Amino acid sequence: MTMRLLTFPQRRAIIKGLLSASSPTKQELGRRFAYFLGFTPGPRGPDDGIDGLIEEKGLKIHFQSKLSAKKLDVDEAKKYYSDIIVHRANISIMLAGMGYTKAFLERLAAHSDITPVKIHLLTLEDIFCETESYEKARNDLPRLSQLQNLDWSSYQ
Repeated sequence: MTMRLLTFPQRRAIIKGLLSASSPTKQELGRRFAYFLGFTPGPRGPDDGIDGLIEEKGLKIHFQSKLSAKKLDVDEAKKYYSDIIVHRANISIMLAGMGYTKAFLERLAAHSDITPVKIHLLTLEDIFCETESYEKARNDLPRLSQLQNLDWSSYQ
C-alpha cells in the first residue's frame, strides 16, 4: 500500500504506532529508512549522529532520524549541529516524529557557519502528506520519492 492510497486515519495510526515504538525499534527504523533511501546506514546502537550518508557528485548528504513522540528541543539542535559539522555534510535531512520546538529552530539558525549546508527538517507528517517541505527535500534527494513504494502497513 503506497502513501497516496492511505487514508488520513491510516496515516495517523501508522504515525502513532511509529512514535510509540521502543527506542531500539526507532533506531532500527531510522537505519532501515536510510537503507531504503539508498544511504549507507550508520552503525547499530549509538550511531554517532548519523543514520545514513550518501556521497555523490562531490556532495555529502547526511540523514538523521529522531522519531521522538515529543518535538525535538534545543539539546537535540546542539547534537544535530555538531553531527552536521563533524560529518562535513553539504545537505542534511532530519526526520523527526513530531517536529521541532521554536528553541530548536532558533538554536540551529544561530550557527552562522551552518548556512552553506542545505538543511531539510522533516516530520513523519511531511512524509505521509507529501508537504511542501517534503517536496523541497525531494529536490535535493529524489530518492525520497521511493518512500511512496514502502509498504508502511508492515510497520504497524
